[in-house]
Amino acid sequence: RAMDFLLCDGLHEAIITQETFELAQEIISKNKCCPVRGDKSTQNPLASLVICEKCGRKMQRRKNVKTSDLLICAEPTCDNHSSYLHYIEKHVLEVLKQWSNGYEIQKPKELQSEIPSRENLETQLQAIGKTESTLNSQLVKAYEAFETGIYDADTFLLRSNSIKKQLSELAVKNQEIQKAIDEQQTAERILQEFIPQVQRIVEVYETLQTAQLKNNALKEVIDHILYSKETAGRGHEEDFEIKIFPKLPKTSH
Repeated sequence: RAMDFLLCDGLHEAIITQETFELAQEIISKNKCCPVRGDKSTQNPLASLVICEKCGRKMQRRKNVKTSDLLICAEPTCDNHSSYLHYIEKHVLEVLKQWSNGYEIQKPKELQSEIPSRENLETQLQAIGKTESTLNSQLVKAYEAFETGIYDADTFLLRSNSIKKQLSELAVKNQEIQKAIDEQQTAERILQEFIPQVQRIVEVYETLQTAQLKNNALKEVIDHILYSKETAGRGHEEDFEIKIFPKLPKTSH
């Protein structure tokens, strides 16, 4: 191979920007093609991602020489209807574009805990702090009352134990609220880091030339997709529902 060559700029305007080209090359270099049977190449950009919501099996591509390839549930007893693969792929890209613009993301179960807003939690912490301060003052007064003879031993123990129990309960509540705040902050940070990654995929997706490369790119940001369709036939080609779950980094506490 000759090593003495001259590299020149092209004469025609580029179809894509140099930045988009480099992003595509980065994805290609990070994702080597998975092995396939014989001399066949992967033809399904959604391979191993789409799961039948009714029976839990992974959806499969079925080649259709007359029209377009289908995505089907291969379970004979399952009544989930198939759809054209390219329609499902189109809807997946639409959701990714919404994610990249900061719209709501379908969060995994570990990030779906129903907790109050950050402002509400902070208000609860402040209220707990004030109550703790009041109870500590009352505990000091109980000791003073015992020392000065106002409280006998039984009265002092009854009063002080009651205050200590309330303080202990408040401490547990404080920890629970602080944990909820920490979880919210972690989830928000993860999403802030995740969205730029989705934006990169959206930007280069159409420049990827094979279904395998597109599949690899989608697997960088998608954990799995739930698919369901109740009605089949002409006019219902896109009457399906998909729920896309992102591949978010694991939270650490």
